[in-house]
Amino acid sequence: AAQNQLRREIQRLEQLAQHRQEEIERSELAHSIEIEQTRLQLAGLQIHTETLQAQLRSENEILQIELMSQNETFEATLRAQNEAREQERQTLMSERESLQTEIARVKRANLDLQAAVASKEKAIQLKDREIVSDKAELAVREKEIAEAAIEYRKLQAVVLSKDKEIESRQQEALINKEEVSTKNELIAAMSVETSTKEAAIVAKDAALAQKESELVSRNAILEHQSSAIRGLNEQLTRAREFLSGQKPQPYPLNPQAKITWEPCRRLPVGMTRAQTVVIGEKIYCGGGDTTAANKCRVFCYSPSQDRWNTLPSCDVQHFGLGQVKGKLATIGGIKRSSGDVTNEVYEFDETT
Repeated sequence: AAQNQLRREIQRLEQLAQHRQEEIERSELAHSIEIEQTRLQLAGLQIHTETLQAQLRSENEILQIELMSQNETFEATLRAQNEAREQERQTLMSERESLQTEIARVKRANLDLQAAVASKEKAIQLKDREIVSDKAELAVREKEIAEAAIEYRKLQAVVLSKDKEIESRQQEALINKEEVSTKNELIAAMSVETSTKEAAIVAKDAALAQKESELVSRNAILEHQSSAIRGLNEQLTRAREFLSGQKPQPYPLNPQAKITWEPCRRLPVGMTRAQTVVIGEKIYCGGGDTTAANKCRVFCYSPSQDRWNTLPSCDVQHFGLGQVKGKLATIGGIKRSSGDVTNEVYEFDETT
């Protein structure tokens, strides 16, 4: 529904931009006609002036000076009118660019929303309560976008009314300039408010991403605790069997049973004296003697996929491996930058 609403909003903005372009073209055509008429009037006035000069050559030079002054005043007025029309045209073009920028921003918001929906499908299926929360936040966001669009349309209506007022009352150019500057300040204030709302939306998205990372960490911890509880239950069951005099069942890896070795996927690099740790269903290996480029690397093996993954390099080599609340940690080792022995512990966060 949000995507359909955004598409409708994009179509509406595109139609508005097209309508605005048509108005600009009509305005330019009207201005061109008016300028041509003014030029024709000026040409007629010049012919009339030449006729009067031919008839009144004998008159005094003071009248000729006054006539030339009137011509210069008229030309200055015409230039001022042309400059005002050019400024109005530039204003209309800037409004068109603003509309195009708004359309591009809405399209980017649509793409971002689609990516967010695709990445959160699995989490939404498991967390029904979070779905309700996300829908509420999405409704608030749509309401904010709708309110911003309504305010923008109101502001655009005000600007259009002011444009008509400027065309009908050219003689009040100074007063209209002050009103236009006031409206520009209002537009700037609305832009700042829209930017603030967009920043709030980005902050909400970041908070949602942080919640998802916390849920992933909690699931890993719960999985680790569940495996530990299963091991304790198994040990408790065997202790009860021992106390009751029953013969305990052998462990799956019974030393008397026949055990065979099967080849698995090879480690990406050769390594001796490697440190290993098991977290969940994955085996982490590193800290051993190997090539200089791989001494600070840790490799992760997935038995279900029979595949090794290379983790980002850490800042130590010849380190020990362990786990802290279901997360991988390097313990001690030799600093890569200085070559000194260190007692530092680094934790690896898969979400970041």
